[in-house]
Amino acid sequence: EGLKTAIADSEPKDGVLSAREWLDFATERVPQMQEAKMKQGRGIGLEIAFTEGEQNIAEPEKRSVQRPRVFYRRELEANPLVIAKP
Repeated sequence: EGLKTAIADSEPKDGVLSAREWLDFATERVPQMQEAKMKQGRGIGLEIAFTEGEQNIAEPEKRSVQRPRVFYRRELEANPLVIAKP
């Protein structure tokens, strides 16, 4: 999703997807995707949980989701790695 469309191209919106932009997009999108899957599952009678033992929590919003973290160097790269040009 972040590679096929320009949605991950955030700073600057220049038509080039850098590694930082892609990873930042993923850290925001993973929890959203997991919460959406839990809500979809509930709609068809499945209790999807990404943390063991949370199947019994009725509301998907109260279950845990993965929250990836990205650690960068303080200085920006002179030549940032380009992942895609969507």
